Amino acid sequence: MKEGRWLVPPAVRPVLQALAAAGHDSYLVGGAVRDIVLGRSPHDLDVATSARPEEIKRLFARTIDTGIRHGTVAVGTEDGWIEVTTFRSDGPYLDGRHPQYVVFESRLESDLARRDFTMNAMALTMDGELVDPFGGRSDLQLGRLACVGDPQRRFREDGLRLMRALRFAVTYDLELAPATKAALWEVCDAIRPVAKERIGQELLRLSEGHWYRRIELLAGCPLWQTIGGPLALLPIAVAAIRQRYRPMQVDAPPPTGLPAIALWYAMVDGGPQHAYQLALQFALGRRQALWLRAATTLIQRLVCDSTQSWSAADLFATNREVAQEAAYACAWLFADTPEVVRGAWRAIEQQPLWTLADLAVSGRELQVLGANGKDIGRLLTILRDAVLAREVANTREALMALAARERVRLHAEKGEES
Repeated sequence: MKEGRWLVPPAVRPVLQALAAAGHDSYLVGGAVRDIVLGRSPHDLDVATSARPEEIKRLFARTIDTGIRHGTVAVGTEDGWIEVTTFRSDGPYLDGRHPQYVVFESRLESDLARRDFTMNAMALTMDGELVDPFGGRSDLQLGRLACVGDPQRRFREDGLRLMRALRFAVTYDLELAPATKAALWEVCDAIRPVAKERIGQELLRLSEGHWYRRIELLAGCPLWQTIGGPLALLPIAVAAIRQRYRPMQVDAPPPTGLPAIALWYAMVDGGPQHAYQLALQFALGRRQALWLRAATTLIQRLVCDSTQSWSAADLFATNREVAQEAAYACAWLFADTPEVVRGAWRAIEQQPLWTLADLAVSGRELQVLGANGKDIGRLLTILRDAVLAREVANTREALMALAARERVRLHAEKGEES
């Protein structure tokens, strides 16, 4: 981290200049400042100002009342929309998620004092001067995540901050400050009012970070049991990874995102179904639920017996993209036994069939043999299983010959039944 001044993104400068010209204090705040201090590219650009919402709307031609009751107005610029919020302090948090009301303030420090973590309670002037009343930059230099003020109060105000603490610790590779960690352990019940969808989104963002570097934190945190459901198994899963594997010493990076979640649940009994339920309960979506169940199934096959590679039937039950992501996850998991991974990739490369559409014959062609109705479905299933078992080549000639024989057999069976 450099000393002195930082460069304020050009996209936000016109907004800061317009507010200053009208006599208002204004600053770039929040995550963008944190990322600039860390030398990363900032994303969400948020401005805090002494101007009231009605004054903000008078100053700019294009505005949207995105949260005007709490002082937030989105301002349209050539580079997109920037949220501009009046300095404020929060009233009581009666629902464990949102303040009952806000009080507009005239000083930046009052606004920064209500924020969750010190690294998110910094601001930049238009000239790039850092305003850091709570030592956020120092905490970042020390690799530490600390709450602003009383940690228990911060977490009880908004239970989602418990998940955000874990997510920030993982994605920014930070240690929890002792008081912050103690509070997180003590007030886990503050998570109860939080919507499952918000928890799911934080979990997904956490999984995209350097989770293995913080595996002790994830394995030991009691928050997962408080949330319950499939997440209660997460400490068991990551503890099993920590105990059985040492892939951090090799070059292959740990999987992130959905493949990471699939890997976690591959370590517990019933993992595929738990992963599926996780996605549904925490609103990750049905498509992601099916993806997780399929990927977890493949990874767990090798976890349970690394001497057996994936069968053609295993791969047919999923798709090529899922299988490839599972193989990449296994490349990290089985870094010490690369032959396991080579077997997985060989199975993918030699897979004879991924969908029924890959069969060299179609249901319409089977009608030539006199098959119709349910017989067509039964014949396609027979052909599929024969190709997957490598009993017949996936060519039109071979499949039509097999279908003709099976058609005779099915016809004979019907005659016996009648």
